[in-house]
Amino acid sequence: VSALLQKEQSKAFVPALRLAGERHMTACKEQVFALLNDMDKQVGKTAYQTLKNVVTSEDADRMAALLNTTELEYVLPVQEALNFSLRALKETERCAKIEAYMADSKHPARYYKLLGWSGTDRAVEILVADVKNEEAFVALLEIDNPKMPDLLYKLASKDPERADRLLARYATLVAKQ
Repeated sequence: VSALLQKEQSKAFVPALRLAGERHMTACKEQVFALLNDMDKQVGKTAYQTLKNVVTSEDADRMAALLNTTELEYVLPVQEALNFSLRALKETERCAKIEAYMADSKHPARYYKLLGWSGTDRAVEILVADVKNEEAFVALLEIDNPKMPDLLYKLASKDPERADRLLARYATLVAKQ
């Protein structure tokens, strides 16, 4: 796979990238990074989709830097890759790291989904503080945290425009308990 990713013929890149991702071939990550901005749009798109399966914990800072500069269409795969690179950290450590990345970013809202995935009390606090922002709101709806049902109910009583979405998530969480 590594040899295919170094060839000049780009028609081999997409299947090679997919295979590298399916096999979690971290040894190919530099070739994957090199193909992110390939002239062939399909190669670049596939490289972004492959990232989450080839990054390691040592790539967290690199992924955060990429998240700050990537085009909107590639934000989700980069978020997934950054989340995967932080997986070895405890939830509270992961949240603190994400918060630090947010503080240094020109696009802090790109980190809201990552906060949601951490599910910590601190993530809930940060997202509630900016709940008027749609990205923060969506991330808040994805959090699985014991405090969420009461919080969602309170938010629904204060936000009639979003009450249906808040109460739908509330019902889902209550049903799980």
